[in-house]
Amino acid sequence: MPYQPLEILASSSGSTGTVVGSVCLLAGSTANTLGNVYLSGGTTGYLVGYMVLSTGLGGAAIDPRSLSTGVLTQVVGNTTHDAVDAGAPVKIGGIARTANPAAVANLDRVDAMFDDIGRQVVVLGQARDLLFSTGVTITSSTAETAFVAAGAAGVFKDITDLIITNASTATPVGVEIASSSGGTFFPTIFLAERGGAVLNFARPWNQATAAASWTARLSVATVTVHLIAKGENNV
Repeated sequence: MPYQPLEILASSSGSTGTVVGSVCLLAGSTANTLGNVYLSGGTTGYLVGYMVLSTGLGGAAIDPRSLSTGVLTQVVGNTTHDAVDAGAPVKIGGIARTANPAAVANLDRVDAMFDDIGRQVVVLGQARDLLFSTGVTITSSTAETAFVAAGAAGVFKDITDLIITNASTATPVGVEIASSSGGTFFPTIFLAERGGAVLNFARPWNQATAAASWTARLSVATVTVHLIAKGENNV
């Protein structure tokens, strides 16, 4: 059904109609289309601000204050808060799942997902498609090395987990981390020989600059260090 402009049906038969924006005053019309505001004249007075629906071929107006016609539905709770539940406040709903649904396309509308006793399924952090896992090995080098590739324009690669291990059996090492190439390094993470660090952040480690790579730099060039990072793509 095509969209209709908002119409006000004038009771004056002499009016030729005045259009202001999308509000139209029509004279002498007896047919009421979906979405019209109906002003009834004569001896019964005026009803201002009620919506009128056509009943079909007859074209008679329906008073929306009466819901007994079944044409209009009033979305409202029928029981107050904290009273014995009888269907209101208006509830949210979804689909109970015991198996994953098929994935939909980007920007599609989706149903909320619940378990089979009505608890809503909520995922911690970002959507799965916007998570990343990556890693790099730095061998015998003190050069600044990227371990998380830059995101697209406007995208921050925020880190949620970081695992760093030192493969050397004899030499400890310090590891400096920066959230962009050439950026400011955070305080050094020191690793013992055959040691490591596992960092799980309660909140993501925010990247300072969008569309930039995370980098690491070692304090000595005689060791091999492995870095593994997990995170989210944010804007």
